Amino acid sequence: MSDPHGNEGIVVTGGSVQAGAIAVGRGARATQNIAGSAAALEGTGHQEIADLLRRLTQLIEQHADDLERPEELLESTATVAQEVAGDQPNRLTLRALLAGIAEAAGGVTSVAAAVEALQHALGGML
Repeated sequence: MSDPHGNEGIVVTGGSVQAGAIAVGRGARATQNIAGSAAALEGTGHQEIADLLRRLTQLIEQHADDLERPEELLESTATVAQEVAGDQPNRLTLRALLAGIAEAAGGVTSVAAAVEALQHALGGML
């Protein structure tokens, strides 16, 4: 079925679409956010870690123009959040992701400092 308005999106008739992040069409971008994982962390008494994850996400978004692949950094941060909020966080995964985010931050010192603060807060988990 063609759309006379040139829709390049998704047409849903009946039912629903559930996604963590979805993008459609030319130049579309989708970014997972950490809201669900942060809420889960708060519910288990890890307010500081939730706040640091939110702060890291905010800084990546603020400095997107200064970063080479901000979408990948946001996806990696979301993966860190999911891993930390899980029942048995994988230490190797967390260390690798955080090291990768810090390295990719390059000269954006505020992002690198936010990663370092998160690593420090995670302490025993790493």
